[in-house]
Amino acid sequence: MEIELTLKRWQKGFDFTNGSIYIDSKFICYTLEDQLREPGVKVPGNTCIGYGRYRITLEWSLKHKCIVPLLHNVPNFTEIEIHWGNSIYDTEGCILVGSKLTDRGSIVMGTSLPAFHNLMDILKGYNSIIINIV
Repeated sequence: MEIELTLKRWQKGFDFTNGSIYIDSKFICYTLEDQLREPGVKVPGNTCIGYGRYRITLEWSLKHKCIVPLLHNVPNFTEIEIHWGNSIYDTEGCILVGSKLTDRGSIVMGTSLPAFHNLMDILKGYNSIIINIV
């Protein structure tokens, strides 16, 4: 079975990018990423990935010591995961999830891990996962 996530980016700040993940137009969670830069410009650990469609597999993360969604074939990036965290200091290019955002764009403490577990509960029944970042 296949599932497609859509990450809609809707706020670009000086050092962060906010968005929301949807499945078939149903809101799943908010996202927090590093700064969105011009195509081809990358500051290691401080740049979010480019727009596009990416295949996801559920893989063991050495950093987080659990199974996480891992994006594949992301130009100029490796080991891009979707995981929990509360600020851009937790991203290193990855996509953080949460159920609430502060007015500054950070994920409200305590809402990231439940949002991650909810997303994982949705994804674990699928053998083909795609994310479309728009």
